[in-house]
Amino acid sequence: MKKLLAPFLDGELTPELQQQVRAHLQTCAPCRHMLEQMRASLHLIRAGNLPPVVNSGHLWQGIIRQTAKEKMRWLDTLTVPAFAPQNLLRWAGALAVVMLFVVTIWMHSQPAVITYERALPEPVSNFAFDYGLFMDAMGELAAEYDFYERYQAQVVPLEQVGGLASFRLAAYQSLPSSYRLQTVRLLRNACCQSVLMSYLKNGKPVAIFQQSRGHPWTFGRHPFIRTNFAGLECLRVDGRKFCALSWQGEDSEFVVVGQLSAKEIEQLLLALR
Repeated sequence: MKKLLAPFLDGELTPELQQQVRAHLQTCAPCRHMLEQMRASLHLIRAGNLPPVVNSGHLWQGIIRQTAKEKMRWLDTLTVPAFAPQNLLRWAGALAVVMLFVVTIWMHSQPAVITYERALPEPVSNFAFDYGLFMDAMGELAAEYDFYERYQAQVVPLEQVGGLASFRLAAYQSLPSSYRLQTVRLLRNACCQSVLMSYLKNGKPVAIFQQSRGHPWTFGRHPFIRTNFAGLECLRVDGRKFCALSWQGEDSEFVVVGQLSAKEIEQLLLALR
């Protein structure tokens, strides 16, 4: 969650992710404290209230000139016998201590610089959507964000996704009114597209993926079983939190991830087949 605070502060997250970050901040004091520190630092930078930056080259030249003057002044007032090299070692040690003290003070006087590191998306190295990754990430904000980055997810309005997708969308308007659409995303890998329709049903998330029939995809490390719903042969995966179901339509394939009963799954199939 912490790596989402910087893009949240910069306003770079989607409305859905912003809402989830705000909900997390209400219950997480360390994240709220970190966000306040980021906000305070950003305010100082924008207001221009930072201490002046000293040119390091000029600073070192000044230190060298000053120490040289002091050394000459000491040599003029002191008589150092040629046969007593231990005295020269003492003065050299004292000079080193003075220089170390000056450098330490200078380093502590420099303004602190806060940098934010953000993980870059991994290049898509294969031609298959791994819906098992989403099944593992669903409900975990940072993990979902990594999945979207992996497949270059783009949030698009519902009325525009039909023109952007390379296949005909299913009749999502036929879903029962209990399915409340939250976000529409267009995903891409090296060879094809997938549309993700994110819903809330009775307060629980339901994700419906649709892609062109025949393009490769996988459930990753999750084993699946073959089953039958509403007269259709389906692939089913039972995870720790969510289950996943896949079936084929006329020209598309579908993958649904969520907490759905057998009756709700059959209802979905009848609406989208």
